[in-house]
Amino acid sequence: MKSVSCSMYILVFLEYSNSIAALLGSRLASRPRPARTATRRPRHRIVSSSRPLGPFDFGPSFCHCYRWHGGSFRSRPLGTLAGDLLALPRVRLLVHLLRGPGRGRLRLPEQRHPGRRRRGAARRRSPAASRASARADRAADRAVAARARAGAGTGRDRGRPPAGADLAGQRPAAAAPRVARRRSALRLTVLGHPISARTEGAHLVRRACRSIIAIVLGLVALAVLATPATAQEPLTRLTLDEAVAAAVANNPTLRAKTVEVSSVRANEITAGLIPNPQASYTATQLGSRNQDQQHTVTVGQTIETGGKRRRRLESAQAATAVTTQELFDIRRQVVLQVKKAFNDALVARATLALAEDNLKALDEVERIQRFRAERGDISELELLRLQVQRFAFERDAADARLASEAARIALRAAINPAAVAERVEIVGDLDFRDVPADLGPLRQRALDARPDLRAAAAAYAKAQADVNLARANAWWDVTPQAQYERIGPDNTFGFGVSIPLRIFDRNQGEIARTLAEVDRSAALQQAVASQVLADVDTAYSGLVIQRERVVLLRDTYLPKALQARRTVEFAYRRGGVSLLDYLDAQRTYRETALEHLRALGNFWAAAYQLEAAVGGSLEPSR
Repeated sequence: MKSVSCSMYILVFLEYSNSIAALLGSRLASRPRPARTATRRPRHRIVSSSRPLGPFDFGPSFCHCYRWHGGSFRSRPLGTLAGDLLALPRVRLLVHLLRGPGRGRLRLPEQRHPGRRRRGAARRRSPAASRASARADRAADRAVAARARAGAGTGRDRGRPPAGADLAGQRPAAAAPRVARRRSALRLTVLGHPISARTEGAHLVRRACRSIIAIVLGLVALAVLATPATAQEPLTRLTLDEAVAAAVANNPTLRAKTVEVSSVRANEITAGLIPNPQASYTATQLGSRNQDQQHTVTVGQTIETGGKRRRRLESAQAATAVTTQELFDIRRQVVLQVKKAFNDALVARATLALAEDNLKALDEVERIQRFRAERGDISELELLRLQVQRFAFERDAADARLASEAARIALRAAINPAAVAERVEIVGDLDFRDVPADLGPLRQRALDARPDLRAAAAAYAKAQADVNLARANAWWDVTPQAQYERIGPDNTFGFGVSIPLRIFDRNQGEIARTLAEVDRSAALQQAVASQVLADVDTAYSGLVIQRERVVLLRDTYLPKALQARRTVEFAYRRGGVSLLDYLDAQRTYRETALEHLRALGNFWAAAYQLEAAVGGSLEPSR
């Protein structure tokens, strides 16, 4: 919409450019005309055009367009061409604006040399007349060449009519030379004289032209920049908050459920409508000779009783509430999937970094031991066993790459593969931060905020609304009717009321069904509440256990394993311990470090699971 508005502003601006130029021309016309010497000829331009001059209309009193016509010069006021100007296409008008001011004139596409014949046009002169014209042109060329040799004129004054010549009805004494004929063009004239670089006020016109062109180009650029992008660039870098926001905005399942909410909400419109009136027309006794024709028109309007319309609207609104809470529950599940996939990607990246560090340390030891084996300090068997140990670290690195790729695929699937680049960069740290959690408040918070429990409560309310609607539908409706009847020349009017007799069908079946649905909804609500509390208890227990495990590994076992590896490696490089001791220390540190990373991943997974069980966030996002 912004680009359309900018385009409209451009068109409006071009429409009013005539008025701007006319005002400027009035200022130029009020200036005193500079005196000319007797020997200086006015700089007129031969014009061959049937189209107006751009958006600049300086008025018929001082702005003229000269063209060669029928052997004489004729002056046509440009003010009479203003109507044709508005019919000029806007794109072509802008092109002429861009082409003209740099040369002091505006070129239009239909301007042609007066001596050229348009394609397909019939000849108007006989061959003899053409030969005579050619001889006259050659004679004029020789005359101009003679004047040039004699110094009669220089530069742009050659071939121009003398000062004071009657341009309206006389042809110059000498025909305009062919060498002096240039491509026809329109040129601005003020008080009968063209605006050139030496004319007073020409710089104002050129400045106005450039200003208008600059404004138009600026508006065009603004319209282009204001056009919204049709395709969104895929995300190449994601934090946890950005991943969650992208999933909420682009997940196909969420979008489908959002459309479903709109579809269900549209039922509220249908539920709130009143019945349409009824009309009927009957014609009888047509074609009968003994009886007059009868024409009957009947109009009726059903009046609902028992609050049917209000009950329908309540039921439709309850259905919308159920679908809305289901949408929130799907969003909760999608956010949990995104957070778990993001956490798995962080764990895989940390595992890969650990495996690469272990490989670098092992390569350094292997380089030293190879040098010692070449000198004979150790046997080749020790070097071979050291090289075999490298496979365990390479396997860890390969598993980490596979886990990282799987987590990236799961993350893109949870968000939207089209919205996330294939090689997206995951930004975040796998650090331990304690999550404050108390079971009692968490249970109450889950009972208040879980969308699936709210959806169950809304379904129970919907069942109750359906019961009220079923009971309202058992009431009879009243249909008043008005009748007009014409029999021959006689006109009659009538009035009636139609009421259904609820003797057998009193909507008993629908009432019983909705009552049973109320009981079922109440049982489902209790089941969902029990499941919510169970989810909170399970997630809370997992969080507590994983937190204790992370703290134990971080503060006790990981520092000891790291210290043991460094000590044994230092001693092994100097021959103080055997290869088996070194390999055992490396294996212990590797297993402890991997277990610490897994514990961190499990801790954050339990925290995200507890957030999903509660229905809200527990701590600031990473």
